[in-house]
Amino acid sequence: MSTRNNRMTAINKPKGLFTARLLFISWLLLIVSSLILLVTQLQQGIPLKMDILELLPQVEQAETSKRQKPSQVFIDRSVKSVANNVVLLVGHADQQTALSQARQLHQTLTEHAAVTDSFFQLNQGNFQSIAKLYFPYRFGLLADKTVSKLENHDIDGLVANAQQQLYSLLSAANSKLIQNDPLFLFYDFLTQLPSVNGKLKLEEGYLLAKADGQTYVLMTLVLTDEYKQQLHFVNDIKQVEQQLQTKSPDLTLLKAGVVFHKAYGEQSAKADISLISIGSVAGIILLVLVLFRSIKPLLLTLFTIATGVLVAFTATLLIFGELHIIALVFGASLIGISIDYAFHYLAKQYTASDDWHPAKCIRAILPGLGLGLFTSAVGYIPMVTAPFPGLQQMGVFSIVGLTVAFITVVVAYPVLSAKGFYRPGLGVLGKWLSSYLIKWQQQNTGLKTTITLGLLLIALAGIIQLTADDDVKKLQALSAQLLQEQQKIQSITGFADVGPYVIIFADNAEQLLLREQLFVKQLRQTGQPVVGEFIALSDYISAITTQQQHHQLLARLVEIGENAADSIWQKLTDLGYQTSVVEQYQQDLLAAKGQALSFNDWFAAFPNQWVKALWLGESQDQLSGNKQVASVIRFNHIMDYQALTNLVAEQQAGVVLIDQAKTVSTTFASYRMQLVKLVAIAYLLIAVFLWFRYGWKDALFILMPPLIAALLAITSIAQVVGYYNLFNCLAIILVLSIGIDYTLFIKESDSHSLSATFTAVALSACTTLLSFGLLALSDIPVVFSFGLTISVGIGCAFILAPLAAKQISK
Repeated sequence: MSTRNNRMTAINKPKGLFTARLLFISWLLLIVSSLILLVTQLQQGIPLKMDILELLPQVEQAETSKRQKPSQVFIDRSVKSVANNVVLLVGHADQQTALSQARQLHQTLTEHAAVTDSFFQLNQGNFQSIAKLYFPYRFGLLADKTVSKLENHDIDGLVANAQQQLYSLLSAANSKLIQNDPLFLFYDFLTQLPSVNGKLKLEEGYLLAKADGQTYVLMTLVLTDEYKQQLHFVNDIKQVEQQLQTKSPDLTLLKAGVVFHKAYGEQSAKADISLISIGSVAGIILLVLVLFRSIKPLLLTLFTIATGVLVAFTATLLIFGELHIIALVFGASLIGISIDYAFHYLAKQYTASDDWHPAKCIRAILPGLGLGLFTSAVGYIPMVTAPFPGLQQMGVFSIVGLTVAFITVVVAYPVLSAKGFYRPGLGVLGKWLSSYLIKWQQQNTGLKTTITLGLLLIALAGIIQLTADDDVKKLQALSAQLLQEQQKIQSITGFADVGPYVIIFADNAEQLLLREQLFVKQLRQTGQPVVGEFIALSDYISAITTQQQHHQLLARLVEIGENAADSIWQKLTDLGYQTSVVEQYQQDLLAAKGQALSFNDWFAAFPNQWVKALWLGESQDQLSGNKQVASVIRFNHIMDYQALTNLVAEQQAGVVLIDQAKTVSTTFASYRMQLVKLVAIAYLLIAVFLWFRYGWKDALFILMPPLIAALLAITSIAQVVGYYNLFNCLAIILVLSIGIDYTLFIKESDSHSLSATFTAVALSACTTLLSFGLLALSDIPVVFSFGLTISVGIGCAFILAPLAAKQISK
C-alpha cells in the first residue's frame, strides 16, 4: 500500500508542479499586461474627474404629472452653463483705479487658453440696437399693462398714459418718438424689459457697484469644458492676483465659480491620497519589521500591495474609461486591506514546524483565505450595484484589488518564497496577542454571553436615537474663503443661484415661448410671492401667435374709432397731436398686419449674451428622430419651494423643475433604506447558515462581534457628526464583511494554528485601521465619515473577535 501511495505521489507531483507553473505564468502575464496598459494610459493622460457631483448618476428632473421629459442634453447644458462661468469683482476705493486694474486683468485673462468668452465692457449702443431690432414689429410687442388696457377697452387709461409720458420731465419723449409712437406703447414695452444688471449700474460702459467704501467692477468669463485648462486657469489667476495686489495693495479681487470649488476639492483629495498612501505604507513597513524581523516578508507585502493597486487601477480605467479622484482616495485605503492574505501566509510560516513548505502552507490557509475574499467581495457588491458611477468605481477598484492580492499570495508566494525565511515565533507582539486571546478563551460562556448581550443593548439604545441626513450638499469639501467671497459677490451684485431651476421644452421655438409665457404669467401673478425676481426668454421675445394677437387688439382701435367722436384718435388730437401724425400711425398699424419678429431673427440680433444664455438650443432623439428645443429659468430667491413645485406640476406639458441637490439626496435616502433592508436579509441568511453549521451558541459568538461593532460604529459617527447617511451604511457593510472574516478565521482554526491566525487577524485589523483611520483625517466630508465609521467598527470587531474562539480551561 505504501509503495502504491509513493507511486501515485510521484505521478501527481509533476502534474501539480506543471499546474503551479502555469498559474504563475498566467499571473505574471496579468501583471505585465496591466503595467503596459497603465503606462500607455499615462502617456495619453488619465481622465480624472474631480467634482463630487460626478460621483452621482445623471441629474433627473423632478417627478411631474407628465410622462414626457426633456432631453438629458438640455439638463447637461443647463448645468454646464453655470459650471463654466467665472464671476470676478475688482474693487478699489478709487473708481478710476478699479477700472484701470479691471481692464488690465481682463486683458490678461482673456488671453488665457481656458477662456472662451467674456462679458466686461458694454457697448453704449446696446439699448439703441435693441430698440432698432424691435421697432419694425412694435405693434405686436406690447407691455403687460398695455395688453390689459386693450382687453378691457380702457381707452381713457391708454390716453392718460400717453399724456403722462408726453408731459413728464422724466420721460424720453422727443419729436421722433412722438411721431412714431404717439401712444407711447413701444416706449412702455422697452422700459418693461427686465434689467439683467441686478444692483449694478452702467457707468462708462462698465457695470459698477459701490459697497464698503469701494467701487467694484464686474467681469464674467466663460471657460472651456476642458478641466485641465480650467485648473491651469485657477492656478494662473492666483499669480495674477498676487501681481495686481503687489502693484496696488488696496486692491480687492473677489472670485466665484464652480471651477474654484473643483480645484479646491482636487487639492484636498490629492492631499488625502498622499497622506493615506504614505501613512499606510509606512505603518505597514513598521509592523512587518517589528513582527517578522526580516526584509523579505516586507518586500513580499509591498509587492502584494503594488500588484493589487496596479491591476485594480488599470481594470477600473478599462471598464469606466475614467476615474474619479474620490475613487482613488478609497483605492489608496485599499492598501491596508489587500495585504490581509499576505499576513495569514507569513504568520503561518513563522509559526510552522521544521517540515514547512510553501505549497503546504497555501493548502492550510486557502480555505480561510477563499472565505475571506468571498465575504469581502460581498461587502463591496452593494457599491458595484449602486446607481452611482463613483460608488461603482470604488467597488470595482476594491474587488479587483483584493482578488489580485489573493491570487498573488496563492500563486506567486510559493514561487517567490520557495526557500522560505523561517524564524521561530512572532516575537513580543505575538506573545502579547496570544496572551490576550487566551484570556478570552478562559472566560466561561455565561460571562461572554452577558458581555455580548450588554454591548448589543448599548448599541441598540444608540441606534434608536439616530437621525438620517442624505443631503448631498454636506458631502462636498468647500473652502470657507471661497464661500465667503461668493456670498459677498451675491450681496454686492444681487446675483444668486439658489440651485433649483425650471426647464421649458417643446417641439419648436413658437410652442416653447407660448408655454413659457403662460408659466411666467402664473408665477408672477400668484397671491403670495413664490420666487424673487427672475428673467425669462419670453420677457424679451413673444411668440408669433402672441404678437399677432397684440396687433389685432391695436388694430381694433382703428376699426372702432373710425366714426366715433370720442375715439382714441380724436383724444390724441385733443392732446395736441397733429392729425397727420395720428393718421400716419394708424396707417402704419394697419400695414403691419402679419408682421412679427421670429425667434431666430431675434436671437441672431439681440446683443445681450446673458439673456441669450437662457436658450438651451435644440436636441434630436437618436432613436425617434424627434426634435426638442428648451429654455431655462433661474431664480435669485425662492420664497415658497412647495408652491413652486405645485405650480410646475399643474402645467399641462413641457415644464419641469430641476432640483439637482434634492433629486440626488432623495435617491441617496431611497438607496440607503434599500441597502439597510438588503443587509438585514443577508445577515439573517448568514445567521441561519451558521446556526446549522455550528449550533446557535457558536453562531451567536461568530455573528455578534461584527454586528455589535457595526452598530457601535454607526452610533458613534452619528454622535460625532450628528447624523448618518448612505456612506455610513456602506461603511457598515464593510465592517460586517471584514469583521465576520475575523471571527470565522478564529473559529475555523485549530489549537495549533490559532495563535498564528489571531496574529494575522491583528495585523489585518491594524493595517485596516491605519488606512481608514487616515481617511478620517480628510477634509472631504464623505471621506471623513466613511473612514471614521470603518475605523470605529473594525476596532470594535477586532477587540470582540476572540469571542468566537473555543473555550479552554484556566
